[in-house]
Amino acid sequence: MFRIRPRLIIFAVSAALAMLAVVVPSAQAAAADVTPPIAPTGLTWSATCAGVVTFTWAAATDNVGVTDYEVFREVSTGVFALAGTTTTTAFTEPRLAGLRYQVRARDAAGNTSPFTAPVIPVLPPCPPPDTQPPTVPGTPTTSVTCGSVMLTWTASTDNFAVTGYEVWRASGSSGGTFAQVATVTATSFTMSGPGIFRVQVRARDAAGNRSPFTPPVTVVIPACPNEIQPPTTPGTPTASGTTATQTTLTWAPSTDNVGVIGYDISRALGASGGIFAPVGTSTTTTFTNTGLTAGTTYRYQVRARDLAGNTSPFSAAVTVTTPGGGGGGCSATLTVQTGWNTGYVLQPITVTNTGTTTLTGWTVTFTLPPSHSVTHFWNATVTASGQTVTARGVSGQNATLAAGAATTWGLQASRPDADTTIPTAAACTSP
Repeated sequence: MFRIRPRLIIFAVSAALAMLAVVVPSAQAAAADVTPPIAPTGLTWSATCAGVVTFTWAAATDNVGVTDYEVFREVSTGVFALAGTTTTTAFTEPRLAGLRYQVRARDAAGNTSPFTAPVIPVLPPCPPPDTQPPTVPGTPTTSVTCGSVMLTWTASTDNFAVTGYEVWRASGSSGGTFAQVATVTATSFTMSGPGIFRVQVRARDAAGNRSPFTPPVTVVIPACPNEIQPPTTPGTPTASGTTATQTTLTWAPSTDNVGVIGYDISRALGASGGIFAPVGTSTTTTFTNTGLTAGTTYRYQVRARDLAGNTSPFSAAVTVTTPGGGGGGCSATLTVQTGWNTGYVLQPITVTNTGTTTLTGWTVTFTLPPSHSVTHFWNATVTASGQTVTARGVSGQNATLAAGAATTWGLQASRPDADTTIPTAAACTSP
């Protein structure tokens, strides 16, 4: 009599169940996503004089969800190749590399939408290089105190804008070699001693053109007693008489064992963040800051300076918001595209109409860190006053923005070697 073992029965049943699993389709397979996304729309571009192109488009939709977008460039007539992918509705080409570009959406199942209509980016009209140097600054005048001298001079002019002044010094009343000792954005500089020196100054613009030197002036700085005690911290400033373009600060005075000779005033853009940069000095406990932008928030802090050059800690900051602006609203966002030891590119700087009516113009302001200067800019009219950069839309190109619309512009700036700071906040106003 043949006997079937229990283990054989179990094996046979398991095999039969496995065969059933193969032939019966799963619910997941039956419900597989085969619907492609709807094609993106509104593919547009903006280009810089350096050939950097930024593409933007309106988001696609999908029955499950769009996961990313594929950007194709034309590599020969009618032949497109994948240039890159992005999970956002923007894509930047570091250089113009194709004739036409088109975009399609993709979902998690790998379904792809139809392509957008192709666009052809071209370089914008770029101004010729600036080769005109600034005019010569005025011959420096001196105010000598124990251990230091303050040099002041009249400002240079330039066909674009003066970005700073180089101060050069040679030891002795004759002979010797001049060497650069400072770069400043103001028309004054305090030099420490003691000693006998000859000093000369020249101006520099955003393109790196330099004026001739001023005639050298000889200064004698007397030695001071050994005095290293700093002044006490000034009181927190208070603001008064604030208008759309200026505000007046006052503060409680500092004290010092020898004597306070002045105060340094610094300013940062915005209610928080940003970088404090010098905006002026005062020999009294009051200071009026002019040239402000309407509807913009600033922060100010003050420190004291004594005869020996010792400086106090900075006071606590006071926040000041200028009134006005009107005509809707706008915002500005700074984006760092790339950076290196001695410079960086802010691109795109996005200006958005946050109001409900069309803007007929916009103005963006922000503060560069100390010793930074603008070297190139595009798609905006840009001026610099000290460390304050002001940009306005170009009439007939991007000055007018419909409600909710946005435009972009950019700039290149230089900075001291190994300085990694960058501007982070900007203010936008409209007329």
